[in-house]
Amino acid sequence: MPGRPDHWSLRNGPRRSASRSCGCIGFHSGLTSVTGVTLSQATMTLQIGNSKSLTATVAPAEATNTSVTWKSSNDAVATVSSAGVVTAVAQGTAGITCTTVDGSFSKNCAVTVPAAS
Repeated sequence: MPGRPDHWSLRNGPRRSASRSCGCIGFHSGLTSVTGVTLSQATMTLQIGNSKSLTATVAPAEATNTSVTWKSSNDAVATVSSAGVVTAVAQGTAGITCTTVDGSFSKNCAVTVPAAS
């Protein structure tokens, strides 16, 4: 019909679109999901008492929720802050894992802390 739009949107909720050609209604949330994460380093060596930052890059860059969590596999050897700062505590090895809140994608950095010299 002339004058009638093929697509329209509703405010205050998901956009709905309808097409006269197929009669289908699609829902578009407007959210962009995370597809992965990378870390600035896959391995690092730190002396006891030293700290270094890891940087997480969430893909795609326009993802709606780019939040990540950090965890150490061995806090007795290396700790990690909520900002990704790794601190060497004692000799040994630890894995630092970064996990995306959206999608639970994760990457690991292997940390080695040598004996004090």
